[in-house]
Amino acid sequence: MRRETKSMGIIVGLLITLVFASAMLFVLITGARFYQNIAAVMDEQFKERTCLSYIVANVRHYDAAGSVSIGDFNGVDALVLREETEDGVNNTIIYFYEGYIYELYAPVGSASALGDGFQLIQMDEISFEKLSPTLYKIDCSVGGRTDELLFHVSSS
Repeated sequence: MRRETKSMGIIVGLLITLVFASAMLFVLITGARFYQNIAAVMDEQFKERTCLSYIVANVRHYDAAGSVSIGDFNGVDALVLREETEDGVNNTIIYFYEGYIYELYAPVGSASALGDGFQLIQMDEISFEKLSPTLYKIDCSVGGRTDELLFHVSSS
């Protein structure tokens, strides 16, 4: 009878350990899923904020009379930032192509293709809109989320 009680105690101890281990495994797996979801959302938000902040910082740099406009660059909408230097007139063109935001710095009138720019950040889509002579709107989309920013150009 003592042997049966001893073996029952071992079996009960093993069952309790198994239940505890199963509960710990469940908690770890659930926590890992939450972490992955939070990390994915934070990555998308980072891309959106970076996209908008980068573009607005460039606009602020080029904010002079007639230097900010929206135009067509080889069939895609682009934000064109014009700059006059000692070497001539140059454009910084920010546009969306094949899932990325590109920036191209080139002299006015130079022949450039869509892939010639510097690849900045991966996005789903970006659009530029001029709402008034001094008010612009940017929409950045990533991961099914769209963030927009309105900004004012002090000299247009």
